[in-house]
Amino acid sequence: MKYFICGFSGCGKTTKLNSLKEYEDYKDYIFVDLDDYIFEKFDKSHDSLGELISDKGFEWFRQAEKAALLKLLEENKNIWIALGGGTLDEDIVTFLTLRSDVEGYWINESFEVCWERIRQDPNRPMVGLGEDKLREIYQDRQKIFKKFKTLDL
Repeated sequence: MKYFICGFSGCGKTTKLNSLKEYEDYKDYIFVDLDDYIFEKFDKSHDSLGELISDKGFEWFRQAEKAALLKLLEENKNIWIALGGGTLDEDIVTFLTLRSDVEGYWINESFEVCWERIRQDPNRPMVGLGEDKLREIYQDRQKIFKKFKTLDL
């Protein structure tokens, strides 16, 4: 089975992914943080993911996320993937929900908690858009995230 964890930036996807490694039920699974995967596989010339995104742009990064997600799902039978906060759009959601071998989970964390975690992180270029704009993005993305089961931390 293939699983993914979604949620807004700073909600705790990577933390949850790392905690799942301890479960005996998942001993035969691989665990992939999609942001780390992209940084490691797609580009070696930048010092950080934030620098890579700033250099190549959000559109490039969103396309890289989708390509990496599809590649990981096709190549791996047993996998847990922590998605980037903006990986999911309506087309990807439709594709994922039509697959019987993929199950998605959403970490529903408040905007205030997410903002506090990311607001000073240099690897999160979206922070530069400001708190009000990110709150708007958060609210828009909730519509997509709500399509998946809630995963409690």
